[in-house]
Amino acid sequence: MPHPRCKALLAAAALLAVACESSGPGGPTALGLTIQSPHGAEGAALISLVGPVDSVTRTAPGWLLAHRVADTTWVFAGLETAGILRFTVHVGGDGRLDGASLVEVSGPDDAPRADPDRYRLDIR
Repeated sequence: MPHPRCKALLAAAALLAVACESSGPGGPTALGLTIQSPHGAEGAALISLVGPVDSVTRTAPGWLLAHRVADTTWVFAGLETAGILRFTVHVGGDGRLDGASLVEVSGPDDAPRADPDRYRLDIR
C-alpha cells in the first residue's frame, strides 16, 4: 500500500495533468533529463522546471504528468518497475531551461526519500 504522503502527491499531480503549449521560432529543442540517485532504483519523482517548456515525454514504461503555471512546469514522473527516472523535455525559445530542481523522490517502496539534496539532475 502506498505511503500516505505519496498518495497525497499523486492526487495533487493528477489535478495538475495538463499539456503545456508554446514554442520558439525555431521549434522546440529536446533535452534528456535523468535523475542521478545515490540509492539506485527509484519509483517516482516531482521536478520543477523553469523556462519555456513546450512538452514533456516519458522514455520508459510508466506515467508522466506535467502542468505549467506561469514560467514553471511541474513534472510528476513514475515507473511501472523501479529503475532510473528519465524523460525528455521539449524546450522552446533559445532551447535552454532557466532552472530545474528535484522537489521530492520516492523509492521502489513508494516511501519518500529523506535525502533529496543527495540527488542530481542530469540535463543534456
